[in-house]
Amino acid sequence: MTENNYFDRDLSWLSFNDRVLQEAGDSSVPLYERIKFLAIYASNLDEFFRVRVALINRLQEINKEKLNKKTELSSPQKRLNEIYDITNKQQDQFGKIIRESILPELQKNNVVLYYNMDYLEAHLAAVKEYFYTAVLSFIQPIIIKRNELKPLFLENKELYIVCDLEKNGEEYIGIINVPNEHLGRFVKLPAIDNRYYYTFIDDVIKQFSNVIFSNFEVKSKCSIKLNRDAELFLDEDFSENIVKKIAKSLNNREIGNPARFLFDPSISSSTLGYLQEALSLREGDSISGGAYHNLFDLFELPNPIGKKLENEVFPALPHRQLVHSDSIFDAIDKKDLFLSFPYQKYNYILRFFNEAAIDPSVQSIKATLYRVAKDSHITNALISAARNGKRVSVLVEAKARFDEENNLKWAKKMEDAGVTVVFSSSEIKVHSKVALIERKLDNGKMKKYGFFGTGNFNEKTANIYTDFALLSSHDKLTNELNDTLDFILGVKEEVNLDMLLVSQINLPQQFLKFLDNEIDNANAGKEASIILKLNNLQDKKMIRRLYKAADAGVKIELIIRGICCLIPRKNIRVVRIIDRFLEHARVYIFHNSGEEKILIGSADWMERNLYRRIEVVFPILDNEIITAIKENIQLQLNDNVKAVDINDQIENVKVVNKEVPIRSQYAYYKSLKAVHDIKTLAVN
Repeated sequence: MTENNYFDRDLSWLSFNDRVLQEAGDSSVPLYERIKFLAIYASNLDEFFRVRVALINRLQEINKEKLNKKTELSSPQKRLNEIYDITNKQQDQFGKIIRESILPELQKNNVVLYYNMDYLEAHLAAVKEYFYTAVLSFIQPIIIKRNELKPLFLENKELYIVCDLEKNGEEYIGIINVPNEHLGRFVKLPAIDNRYYYTFIDDVIKQFSNVIFSNFEVKSKCSIKLNRDAELFLDEDFSENIVKKIAKSLNNREIGNPARFLFDPSISSSTLGYLQEALSLREGDSISGGAYHNLFDLFELPNPIGKKLENEVFPALPHRQLVHSDSIFDAIDKKDLFLSFPYQKYNYILRFFNEAAIDPSVQSIKATLYRVAKDSHITNALISAARNGKRVSVLVEAKARFDEENNLKWAKKMEDAGVTVVFSSSEIKVHSKVALIERKLDNGKMKKYGFFGTGNFNEKTANIYTDFALLSSHDKLTNELNDTLDFILGVKEEVNLDMLLVSQINLPQQFLKFLDNEIDNANAGKEASIILKLNNLQDKKMIRRLYKAADAGVKIELIIRGICCLIPRKNIRVVRIIDRFLEHARVYIFHNSGEEKILIGSADWMERNLYRRIEVVFPILDNEIITAIKENIQLQLNDNVKAVDINDQIENVKVVNKEVPIRSQYAYYKSLKAVHDIKTLAVN
């Protein structure tokens, strides 16, 4: 579990996903939210196998010297065995939650999901009609003679039904594709006695497998599914255009090496053996699952009952400084604006770009785009700005995992509209979330307006990710942002920064200075403390410095959602919060002898973020905004409803105390709403 005083990153990630699974098993969570947590757990695990497990499998194919230098993982097989052991236990718990909790609760609420059940006589006609009128047109069965071994290809992540067949004394294997991508995973059946019924499309196919293989006797039928390696590979020859490389590599994602083969435990040993050989599976690739795979499709399970089985609605709050403002730029001129998503409306960010697109005073727009929505309003605004004569320059990250295709699509549209589009190099990802708008004022002077964020320019994920954004016209901040964007866009090779922290320029060095300052203060007998909120903490250099700080007496409080390779010890507490929103903001607070340094930004403390990406971290200068951020962080540190402490065994230990219950996400929303209501009353 630990090597050289660090948690293993993959086992730590599995601990995070186990915390997600805990929410699915929490009876205090509304039923359909628990079902969503099951889907999130399944989706997370699917990606984990496609990326991390696939990577570890590949590491076994390179020499040990290179392996040790690259990953410090001396035994890939040992790590895989630990992963399989943990995920098997979690999968058992997953199935138990569905069988013993979710399905009975659905039935209590008059919703019946057929799950390893025979159809009621009253539903057979409807199932038959659906099969013949909808399903059958998409079915493309394969029939294989068992004694004739041939290479077999299964599509990545697709569902299949495999059948043992017999004809004239000879044995065959039949494979049926499940066309859920066309028809959806769940089929609504007629209600009976005010009870709603749904079935998996898989079960419809199994019910009529004898029709599909009408000339055979169907001896058995069960579900299978194959995950393929999802990691993109770019060779070291950088002469070819990066976009062409990415586009070419995307095709490989669907035909990559097998990473996990899931099968129904009822499968016959002979059929399993045939498939393992035909698919060229390695030892350990085959994993026994349940009768149903791809359960991230539970996101699609219909809710005929309505809101009472879901979370209460939190209407996004207006920003009191913007709600009555005719110009977002006038509002920014008066005061730095701070927004908390999804608690406050993301529409203000859309407005920032939309106003810029049509404002005749705006001369130029620069931005970095890491992940954008499929129907992105922001990229459409940038296109409009370019067509309206603005100079628009955008860095598009073509290597944002699983968003490459969408990013390339928007890059092409923007280029066609006259936007200057730049892509990062093969070696560096640009993960920063920043933008700059330059306007010409009535007096002829130029004025800059900056967007500094912790989250992507994505109006869809802004509804479920907690993030912060700062809108500022502070001269020094925006001038440094302009230089940083010129550096990112390739206009400048070197920049000097005093306020901003930017990886590839000064970010890891500055963080180490802040840590060393707290260590020096503690050694001098002064008060010293560090509070960090990150998605992931993995970089060993930073962890060693945190250990040194703790040993010196610095009080360290960490809020880490996902991977945490640091092992808690004296003076270090590690908190993890999983609730209705995905915690995504990064916050860095250093006591600094009472003159606190408070920064926010896009950078986790992982090697990739600090050394192989471009991240932007920025200081908070406004006292009112500082108070808002500290309130948010303190609520999370005091959370005793959804928070867990990570102990030195990498376990999620529920926070239990006698304090008044605090659920930080709810408390923060109520606090923002109370401030908004008070200010609104004052205005009226």
